[in-house]
Amino acid sequence: MNKIKILIVSPCLHPLPIYGPGAVENIVWHYHECLSAHEDFEVVLWNDPNLAAAAKYVNDPSNKVDFVHVHYDDHIPYMTAMCNQPVYATTHYGWINRRDRWTPHYPPIHRGVLETAGLICLTNEIANMYRRDGFVGPLRVLRNGVEVEKYRFEPAAGVKDLICLGTVEHRKGHPKLVEFCERYGLNLDLVGPIGDFKIPENLRYVKYLGVWDKGTVRSRLTDYKTLVLVSEGEADPLVTKEAMAAGLSLIVSADASANLPTDVKWKLEVNLKDRESWPDIRDKFRRILGQNAEFRTTIRHTAETRYAWKVIVDEYTGIVKELIALQNKGR
Repeated sequence: MNKIKILIVSPCLHPLPIYGPGAVENIVWHYHECLSAHEDFEVVLWNDPNLAAAAKYVNDPSNKVDFVHVHYDDHIPYMTAMCNQPVYATTHYGWINRRDRWTPHYPPIHRGVLETAGLICLTNEIANMYRRDGFVGPLRVLRNGVEVEKYRFEPAAGVKDLICLGTVEHRKGHPKLVEFCERYGLNLDLVGPIGDFKIPENLRYVKYLGVWDKGTVRSRLTDYKTLVLVSEGEADPLVTKEAMAAGLSLIVSADASANLPTDVKWKLEVNLKDRESWPDIRDKFRRILGQNAEFRTTIRHTAETRYAWKVIVDEYTGIVKELIALQNKGR
């Protein structure tokens, strides 16, 4: 039996594998690693910004590419227009479901995405948005995964309280989060590159620890009780799955809650915009922190059974085979 050959197009912005921040780069790399070990698939990970060469590679019959999957919005219209076979895509754009926050350059990209042969969406909400906007091709939904086994896990509660992992910026809600933690004496560590938010000086409870490489994240995350992510725009944040792999409870905004379990006592959804609600939210923060030890093993098990890359790739290969069958049926 011939292997199914997949070409995955990355953002093409950094060398791979990437050892620091770069969620999409990490995602495509793990697809590459898992599919390379799969007996039914061959995978080419395209990480060269020369998209003309990528299209030429696809269009060369001798390369026998069966499935083209683009993971970066800016590349989708070009690859769709220039490849002589169907192109499939996944958007990781944080503001994808917040049309009021789209940058001026995004509407033409969005129109290009609507021209693809099919979409593998990170959430049902994203899939529904594309359907409302007139997309007529097949839509499938598949969440992001995490290398659970590579994350150190300690069953006992972490010695540290709160961590916010990611670019320090307004979109991720850092201004309100820092103010909130300082007001109520909640110990918060910020980890990640500095974006458009300048961290105030002389903070008592909030500390900036700089940028961690991937190895440091995997080894030190379990030292904490709870991850906080109160972003205004997210597609399916990888960091929440990383935190679960390390046994952390989650405090998230509605925008950052995609694909997370519902009705679990170790996840709290909050909105820090209304300061009048802060005293009540403070009490909930303290409850989540205090209960983390009780749920750490359950949280880790949830990561292993729902978000591990083996689970994700098993679902992905089924989706790819299904989309190829639909593609061949339509010829």
